Amino acid sequence: MSWGDSISDLYYKSGGTLKKIVAPAFEPSASIQYTGPAELVFYTRQVPTSAAASDSSAESSAEVSTRSKPGKARETEAGRVLLPTDETRVTILLAPTPPGHYQGFVIPGDPTKFPFGQARLINLYNQPLAIKFNRSGAVLLKPNESKVVAPGADSSLVIEVAAYKDDKWKRLLDNIFTLHEDEQAVVILSSGDYKFFRTGDGDVESEVHVTVLRQRKEKPATDKPGTANPSGTH
Repeated sequence: MSWGDSISDLYYKSGGTLKKIVAPAFEPSASIQYTGPAELVFYTRQVPTSAAASDSSAESSAEVSTRSKPGKARETEAGRVLLPTDETRVTILLAPTPPGHYQGFVIPGDPTKFPFGQARLINLYNQPLAIKFNRSGAVLLKPNESKVVAPGADSSLVIEVAAYKDDKWKRLLDNIFTLHEDEQAVVILSSGDYKFFRTGDGDVESEVHVTVLRQRKEKPATDKPGTANPSGTH
């Protein structure tokens, strides 16, 4: 998932083969398979241009022909993340850090393996966050930790977020979400000073920013017109 503009020019190596990544902006991409070291490296590919300087005299046709041929694509490292060795599935958030680099955030675990109608709170802030939810429950999440919580009886999830600053707890955020019983919600708490979360004037609206990613339960396939009823009854 891209934590910014969509990504279409990034690559990784799996089993020694270079493979392309297409990551939508703030939306989960299709799952990819990876075989290799725990440290996953991302690359960009560039076709180098000829650096040979020409004489002040007119170039020969041979020189023109040579310069017009594209060079071999060159791989340049654009970022890397360390994958947990005790997980078979993770979510990787890629935040662009110009020029041409990405900072990766690894969220362990299968992003869909929690009950529908509930939310997964994830701390991507740079320090522990105390999160009170539904007025009664509470959890302290260290950076990169997560917690699955259920909404209240009215299907709403109220969260209050605080961090320990200057020898006291400082409230940073209050928010409320509606959770439907046929959806999962991933609630990501991250730094509000990231450029994609700033106002048009470049101001920081909140020290902590909330991003909510919702996944609806797939509806069962219905019989197409003209197909037999599998139960054998009519």
